[in-house]
Amino acid sequence: MGFFSAVCTSTARLDGKTAVTTGCNTGIGKVTAKDFFERGAGVIMACRDKQKAAAAADDIKSSCQSTAKLGELVIEPLDLTSLQSVRNCANAILSKEPSIDLL
Repeated sequence: MGFFSAVCTSTARLDGKTAVTTGCNTGIGKVTAKDFFERGAGVIMACRDKQKAAAAADDIKSSCQSTAKLGELVIEPLDLTSLQSVRNCANAILSKEPSIDLL
């Protein structure tokens, strides 16, 4: 079986949904966060570097072409190499959100 590449073509609205994405500063994580944001989800950008995450969030907001209702972008610090950081991030998210719909 060979490698294939595809783009998600779903246009389903995600209003009221909470998504947690990692690696949101660049690449597929950033594209995923933008897609969820454009479709109305509340997106928690879990990232190591808050400054880079803030720049990525600004870029996502400024590059959105959608005229539909946009979601919300929230930055939470997360270093996946630290179990304590993972716990802190999880506790921060759970203190603000009743559930996580997309991970």
